Amino acid sequence: MATSTHAPAGRLANKVAIVTGASSGLGRAIAPAYIREGAKVGCADLQLKARPQIEAEAVATTLELLQKEGGKDRAIFCKTDVSEGEDVRADVRPIRYVLQRNTPTKSQKPLLMNT
Repeated sequence: MATSTHAPAGRLANKVAIVTGASSGLGRAIAPAYIREGAKVGCADLQLKARPQIEAEAVATTLELLQKEGGKDRAIFCKTDVSEGEDVRADVRPIRYVLQRNTPTKSQKPLLMNT
């Protein structure tokens, strides 16, 4: 798919989604759907790469897939341990800053978290 630098229309246009566990499994499945619906996606996980024993996930990282589909300015990765509340709180701030700085919004509220 073509790389796009403009905000696409969709149910999640102008929103920032933080997907926990984005490197593999359900998080990896959800993140591209959010990109297709117009969201910018913060991938939060303990590691960037997926589990090597799952061949389909070992080909490319979730971040690489998202950036290929939606553009480099619409997805970032942040190493996060979701079992640590302070870790999650600390990571939300930079994800919002990086992804919302080019998102036209009326407030800082459009944040969607998947946990």
